[in-house]
Amino acid sequence: MTSQSARTSLFAHMKATKRLPSPPGTALEVLQLCRAEDADIHKIADVIMSDPALSGRLLKFANSPTGNCRRCLFRR
Repeated sequence: MTSQSARTSLFAHMKATKRLPSPPGTALEVLQLCRAEDADIHKIADVIMSDPALSGRLLKFANSPTGNCRRCLFRR
């Protein structure tokens, strides 16, 4: 398989599954930042923005009915 056909095949696979691959270590870096006592939301946001797949998943969750925490707060 040539390099061009491998890229075409990979692109076709990603398009068919509708999932982007995440760069290795992004989720681990987010977890480490969240565990740090001096965690800064801007640092966490920068790491999340560097990963389009993770950003998309978080946006999908935040916009889903189960991810909307404001509704949970008003029910109590």
